[in-house]
Amino acid sequence: MTHEHRTPPIPQAQAFVVCQNIWVVPRTNDYVLIGPISHIPIPQFPAQVTVAVYAHVTGGHGNYPMEFVLRAASGEVVWSWNPIDPLTQPNPLVPAQLAFYEVLLEMPGPGRYDLALNVSGQEMCRQPLLIGPSEYFA
Repeated sequence: MTHEHRTPPIPQAQAFVVCQNIWVVPRTNDYVLIGPISHIPIPQFPAQVTVAVYAHVTGGHGNYPMEFVLRAASGEVVWSWNPIDPLTQPNPLVPAQLAFYEVLLEMPGPGRYDLALNVSGQEMCRQPLLIGPSEYFA
């Protein structure tokens, strides 16, 4: 009899939001997202930008290494970061809320980018970001 190694299912993201800040209400443990971001009007490059990232995920079962990846419109990875702690979901029916408070993105130039959150090497979610002055996208 052979034992087949099964990999845990990749969690599904119900929400993935890049924002200016995240607050947690102490009384209720509710997350409050401050200033959701889809455009960052940086005038000069290369540049660094600090953002907060929120994800609400469900359906996973186990521990998953995480990686944030910033891709240019060409698909080229221009920045990545691996949080130290894995995503842990002991019960696939109980959603997990993830908050990353100070994610320092490195932007090589203006353009359209995708910020993705990968778990166990697979993309779980992504959000497009427009980086640069507004007139660049007119």
